[in-house]
Amino acid sequence: YSASSASLEYFGADATALDPGRAALLAVLPRNPRIYHPRRHRPRVEQARVRLLRQMRAAGLIDGAQLEGAAAGTEVLPASPWCFRAPHFCDWLLSRTADGGRDLHTTADARLTSDLERLLRAYIRTLSCQGISNAAVVVLDNRDLAVLAMVGSADYFNPLISGQCNGATALRQPGSALKPFTYGLALEQGFPASYLLPDLDAAEGAAAERYLPRNYDERQHGPVRLRTALGCSYNVPAVRMLERLGVPGLLERLRTAGFASLSRPPEHYGPGLTLGNGEVSLLELARAYAALARGGMFRGERTLASQAPGDSQRVFSPQVAFILTQIMADRSARSPAFGECSPIDLPFP
Repeated sequence: YSASSASLEYFGADATALDPGRAALLAVLPRNPRIYHPRRHRPRVEQARVRLLRQMRAAGLIDGAQLEGAAAGTEVLPASPWCFRAPHFCDWLLSRTADGGRDLHTTADARLTSDLERLLRAYIRTLSCQGISNAAVVVLDNRDLAVLAMVGSADYFNPLISGQCNGATALRQPGSALKPFTYGLALEQGFPASYLLPDLDAAEGAAAERYLPRNYDERQHGPVRLRTALGCSYNVPAVRMLERLGVPGLLERLRTAGFASLSRPPEHYGPGLTLGNGEVSLLELARAYAALARGGMFRGERTLASQAPGDSQRVFSPQVAFILTQIMADRSARSPAFGECSPIDLPFP
């Protein structure tokens, strides 16, 4: 969707290396890409191209020799299957790279990305009956935070789903995905995993301004242990826990875990921060969860093979990170809400 792309498609060369004759052919395309298609309507394109070259000569942009050489004609490459591997990753990487004119050797795994694109399309088809038409995937290597795959939509070339918008970096409300960090802060401050939290209807006698969340199942479950509250992703205990801990402390810890998009003051989010009322990106979530897998150490992502791993900073102690990951992997902790067999019963810790 650019002069560079068109130059590669029709001439197999970078746009900066084109002579006036080839550049003129590309210049007439935007007038009407269907009418001036270089392969389907070559005579019409040639007439428009020569007219443009003569106008360039009249304006002094090219000399007579250049006009004569350029007007002789240009060869257009035959059509070939379009291959654009890892398009969202490439777009994102180039937007972060100052020198776009050099070869870049990335950390992305082409085969893994291709497999994920195929799986994502199949998964979206199974969810279409629920009105879901798009999704995104990020895969990081927990050891050094290398970006192994980034699929930003179900179909990069489908404008009906805004396919070129990168869902991996777009800001969205994360829902319950921030609850582990609330409970990590609680564990750090001495609340054990066995601590009893209220999962009760607090509306009666509550202050009018108090935040009154509801659980997903619209039920209260009485006093529940911290382990069960996290495993079952209950909303009420998470909010009550954060009210005790304080929103500023959680917000500071989330920023330490790489959530730079949470840039508003604590009062903007309130206790609902633990339920995901702030906007973050999927990439930020993946990095933060990688910190839990790395014993509580956060590190920025790597995108280039030559790039050294970034500096680490501690989010939680190794002990807290272990307890959090153990709770999230504990089938018995989540079975009251999700049942004995659920989609998150994974064949690895």
